[in-house]
Amino acid sequence: YNLALSERRALAARDYLIRQGVPQERMRIVPFGLTQRRSDESSRLAYARDRRVEFVFTDLRGLDIIFIDQEVDLQLE
Repeated sequence: YNLALSERRALAARDYLIRQGVPQERMRIVPFGLTQRRSDESSRLAYARDRRVEFVFTDLRGLDIIFIDQEVDLQLE
């Protein structure tokens, strides 16, 4: 279930970016489900952090672009 949910979230994010004009061939989807949690905690905040879609940005030379994590709109359940 978690892997399928992870994949649906990633695909929804990808589809949004495609609608905004990002070429699909510049994206790669890798769902993790429970396999790559952010922490071993079992709090609502830890679970919210685990419900994420991560993006890795590279410039045209193939270099990673550093970005800052945000938690402003985490949805605690």
